[in-house]
Amino acid sequence: MKPTQRRHVPFVMVGLIVCSTIAGTTSCKGFTEEDNAYHKPQIPGPAPDPVASAGEISSNPGASMQPSIALDSNGRPAVAWMDRTPGNLEIYLRYWDGQSWQELGGSASAGGISSSRADSWAPAVAFTSDDKPVVAWLEGSPGITSILIRRWNGHAWQTVGGPLGHPDVAGTRGNLQTPVLALDLAGNPLVAWSGWTGRRWDSFLRRRGGSWLPFGQASGPVSGSDRSSVHPTLVVDRRGHPIIAWSEILPDNAEIYAARWTGARWERISGPPGGAGISANAGDSKLPKLALSRNGEPTVAWMDDTSARFGKRKDYVRGSWQIYLRSRTANGWQQLAGSASGQGISATRGESRAPALALDPLGNPYVAWQDNTRGNDEILLSAWTGTAWRETCGSHAAGGLSANSGSSGLPALAVDTSGSAYVAWNDNTSGNYEIHVKRCD
Repeated sequence: MKPTQRRHVPFVMVGLIVCSTIAGTTSCKGFTEEDNAYHKPQIPGPAPDPVASAGEISSNPGASMQPSIALDSNGRPAVAWMDRTPGNLEIYLRYWDGQSWQELGGSASAGGISSSRADSWAPAVAFTSDDKPVVAWLEGSPGITSILIRRWNGHAWQTVGGPLGHPDVAGTRGNLQTPVLALDLAGNPLVAWSGWTGRRWDSFLRRRGGSWLPFGQASGPVSGSDRSSVHPTLVVDRRGHPIIAWSEILPDNAEIYAARWTGARWERISGPPGGAGISANAGDSKLPKLALSRNGEPTVAWMDDTSARFGKRKDYVRGSWQIYLRSRTANGWQQLAGSASGQGISATRGESRAPALALDPLGNPYVAWQDNTRGNDEILLSAWTGTAWRETCGSHAAGGLSANSGSSGLPALAVDTSGSAYVAWNDNTSGNYEIHVKRCD
């Protein structure tokens, strides 16, 4: 049963962006972790192999955080991240060429890809069919933010269209949240984000044709709800149609919903607005991640605090946040061995947050997340074998795939055609936040 009379204060955390509404005034801060602690040690150059344990690829004097990862058609990763080395926040990227981590047109030095006087953060990266990376990110300052996109053409970084915001392009009416990026069958970018409309948070989606276009006639939010929708996540199916999932803030909790573009309209695939949704539980369900199997059916992972105790107010207990997952079948949204109840996939004594999701070629989910059971945050990875969840790339009790003394967080995940998982995360073990990448076979 849903808890009753629980007062919900709108609060959103996406990566390192926190927005809150107090007494009718909304404010956002684009950097919240270790904001005043930027150590600048001398650090050696990039690690020679992504298979190496905790291979460090940023290796610069500024704080490097918020990684995003994608694989090209040969299974080689590109990682984009936010970096403070130039003094302001810029977007950097390195690409594994089979031998070493390379820049593309100065993409990991000086101003990087963004090269802006304003701060740039929250990158998302994807590859075109001819293996050219495309990167989207947020740029500006709190209250004046836009989404920018650049594409590598083989020689230089080219801007794709004008800045995206709300309600259309070129500017905003408030704050934007972390964008997510996908490419359609023609290689055109699709971008989803949440924006403050003056009354609530709504999730939006645009595609790039000759200009930035909505899907269908309406330019409004995808959710079709009068409640706030946040944390959108996006995939494109074999027909080139987008599927989007998000977290919707209800009076007593937050649930996960999803919709599919049919070619003519948005079709809810998670039940009606205000219903139980995909998550369908008593807790707050946040930060969904979406992946698509070869047969076109979606899987969603998210962080959930249903395992916490509830009273007139929420009384958090250690281990209240766990990682949940459901996959859609002909019989609806199904759990995989208790993956969306109790302690879910994570099943730890600590707080499990910031899930990342990818599917192997057989459609088996891999899920990475950060967990503080050992006192510091570590990166853990589990894979579905078809019958059970298996701890992968290191025992969870021993610190998972990061297994160090620092704070390891915000994992990004991709799986290649052979079933090898690539995980990127930010880590401050060296005394400075750096980007680490590891391949798990």
